[in-house]
Amino acid sequence: MDWMVQKMKINRKSELNKGFLLCFEDGSEIKVSEELYFTKYLYEKEELSKEEIEQLIFQDKVIEAEIMCRRKLATGLKPKSRLLAFLDENGLGGDIGEAALLKLEKENYIDDLKYANKITIRKMITSPLSKYALEQWLLVNGLSMETARTVIEKSNIDDRETARKIVEQKFKAKKNPMKIAAFLASRGFDKDIIAEVTNMEELWNI
Repeated sequence: MDWMVQKMKINRKSELNKGFLLCFEDGSEIKVSEELYFTKYLYEKEELSKEEIEQLIFQDKVIEAEIMCRRKLATGLKPKSRLLAFLDENGLGGDIGEAALLKLEKENYIDDLKYANKITIRKMITSPLSKYALEQWLLVNGLSMETARTVIEKSNIDDRETARKIVEQKFKAKKNPMKIAAFLASRGFDKDIIAEVTNMEELWNI
């Protein structure tokens, strides 16, 4: 019941370089951002409940996390998992980090599919891999299995075609099947595909 909720009187409100300081009658105090101070009409309030204070502290931490992520994203897209780890390292993980990233996703600051597509295109141009190896590479780069498989499927990558292009572009006139086979194996291609593109009837251990 509302009348049973204990309120704490605000004795003083002080402006800081970044935000405001609220001092309560019991001697406790909290710092809040300028954004919260005005959007929550704290300048009008004379008292707050314990629940309201806890919520303000949480929301202020979420805003701090958002700001840190925006700075991190200024240099380009980052996967959600890497941003969450970054926030966790800075003491803003858990529910705070999740809430901040959810808001950033809604505002299109974070888009794992877009990021995965971007790095996949670049990878397949500069250092092409088989679909399996590409999937593992995307996982290492902080993307989920679902995102990795979705991007690979939409990219219409064909392992045989990729392997042939590698042979044509990297080896050109060189006729060293074993060297070619070893290189393709290092890129995650299946032995049957390697045997086919190198014209080797039998593929020895490589």
